[in-house]
Amino acid sequence: MAAKAFCLFVLLAFSARPSWGQAPSGEFTFSFDAATTPLIDVSGDFHAVQNIIGAGGTLTPLDYTINLTNLPSGKIRSTGVAIVYVGNDVVPAFYTASGNVSGGGTKPTRVSLSVRLTGEGVIANTETTFTISLSYNLFLNVEDGQLQGSARGVANFKQLGSGTVRDDFVTVPLPGGIDGSWSTTMTIIPLKKLGGFAYIFLPNGRIMQASLSGSYSANSGISKIKLTGVGEDKGFTVTFTATSGEEGLQLETVRGRILGQTLVE
Repeated sequence: MAAKAFCLFVLLAFSARPSWGQAPSGEFTFSFDAATTPLIDVSGDFHAVQNIIGAGGTLTPLDYTINLTNLPSGKIRSTGVAIVYVGNDVVPAFYTASGNVSGGGTKPTRVSLSVRLTGEGVIANTETTFTISLSYNLFLNVEDGQLQGSARGVANFKQLGSGTVRDDFVTVPLPGGIDGSWSTTMTIIPLKKLGGFAYIFLPNGRIMQASLSGSYSANSGISKIKLTGVGEDKGFTVTFTATSGEEGLQLETVRGRILGQTLVE
């Protein structure tokens, strides 16, 4: 009788143990939306419209578009030539831009940007050189899919004088295609440790490459997968935890930093 009871106990003990799947192997894709884990890329056109405040509060519209590059680390760098509208006049300008993208996770995604425009042309029927320096402090409005915030600056026209820029209601659309969503596709090879490669996909067509490393626990069925940017995409890391089961690989958490933004899910 005691032997039968012991056998029954062993049978119940083994049947109560969770049945975990094997280590993940093959290709897996996970998608994210702006409402839960937003990720933006400000590479592309940055179109800004402000007013230059002159004597007596006179407003002269300033309108220009420059092209930005958002590095994997979050830094923003750009140089080039732009067409600048000052009032009713159009002049060419050399521009430099620098800044960074930060925040994300539990904090708003922010874009800090400094722009300097220099050139020479006819403004108000006067040939003049000019320098326009602007600083932007923007944050991502997830619901509207736009950058909003403030701009400060100074515009100097050698033959005409100077004015200031002070705008607390700046609205800048995100570059084409960007809406905060993104996805990743991983190819996992399970040896003693997890290895492989992966890609980060953004809706503007940008693809970022990463090496993949990690580990798998047979006891818990949990995989820890780390993606690290490589080559031109060096500068970002993100770690996923996932469970293996009958339904395949199920994502549990996301922690990392891509394009300067913290990712938490």
